[in-house]
Amino acid sequence: MPQYIPFKDRSALEKTKAMAKGGLLGAKYFGSEDYLRHMFNQDKIIEALANRINEPRVSGGLLDSAINFAGAYDWAVRPGVEPQDARDMGLAYQMFDATLRDFGRRIPEEEELDYIQNMAGVEAGIMDREQGRRMTDLELLDAAIRYAKNYGNTRR
Repeated sequence: MPQYIPFKDRSALEKTKAMAKGGLLGAKYFGSEDYLRHMFNQDKIIEALANRINEPRVSGGLLDSAINFAGAYDWAVRPGVEPQDARDMGLAYQMFDATLRDFGRRIPEEEELDYIQNMAGVEAGIMDREQGRRMTDLELLDAAIRYAKNYGNTRR
């Protein structure tokens, strides 16, 4: 995993470059089988986690943390997704959220936390793929909830 640099310590140029790279990578995968299956699976993951956790999704909460981990795992474990692309796309997505979405009204520290949770899922997905395995949907739900309870949930 690359060295983590807090969002606030990145220059405007670094932020712009990270988001531009993510946009190019999004175009690279858009419409691919991996992308379409991930988008379909993402909705199922969110619904299943919401049913199991049974609390609203708030930034830094248990449900939010579990969704961040599980969605990133689901993307990174896919055979057609290059590991570094998954990492770069996670950074770009959260960098976009932190700097541009909602006209900059998002809390950068919360977006950094989302990035850390995403990277935990990405790295788990990459490791499983390298070992020739993929968690079942139930295993992924359990792993995401376990991760959120132990590491990701800041609103305890």
